[in-house]
Amino acid sequence: MTRDWSFTLPVANQWYNLWKDLISKDTSFTDSTFSNAPFVPNRVCEFKYQNQTAGSNVQLSDSKKEVGMGLTGGSWDVQRSNRNTIDLTNKNFQTDTAGTVLYVAIAAN
Repeated sequence: MTRDWSFTLPVANQWYNLWKDLISKDTSFTDSTFSNAPFVPNRVCEFKYQNQTAGSNVQLSDSKKEVGMGLTGGSWDVQRSNRNTIDLTNKNFQTDTAGTVLYVAIAAN
């Protein structure tokens, strides 16, 4: 199972939780019965993310208190595991430029 999104981070210096603030706000989740919404697991084996806005910096952290990997415009990173152990509910993003576009792709087995 694979899925990908492009998210806009509208406010600078604000933390966005990947699961609560971005994925669950996807328009495919507006179907209250979930009968037409695709399944999205909260634990995956591959997690790719890319900052698609030139001149901006995006911080990824597993905790809002500990700043982790930083991505400059155009750069990307990937996390992989042999099992679905990467927890999307624990991924947080922050940008220094309002309107930064973030691309996210996941794969689960």
